[in-house]
Amino acid sequence: MVELGGGVGVPFLWLCILGNVALQNLGIKGVYYLLSEWSSLAVTMVTTLRKFISLLLSLFLFNNPFTRTHWLGTFLVFAGSALFSGIIPVGSKPKEEKTE
Repeated sequence: MVELGGGVGVPFLWLCILGNVALQNLGIKGVYYLLSEWSSLAVTMVTTLRKFISLLLSLFLFNNPFTRTHWLGTFLVFAGSALFSGIIPVGSKPKEEKTE
């Protein structure tokens, strides 16, 4: 129990849930703001990279194992980001007109 004052106590778990709801609300508002400013594909890439960073933090902070599946996911995230940003060109080049 966490005492809020005046003899009112709240279980700690309820405070954790309240904090989680507040942070999720903030995150959703951020995604909606990004959608109003950027294309949906750009927002998808931003949220995917955010999830990938969360995975890396989980690996380092809690000493979770980094398996072959994680390596495959890492490759796919970086390859997708590179394709999206134009670092890796996709498709054929525009045909040049011949001038004589």
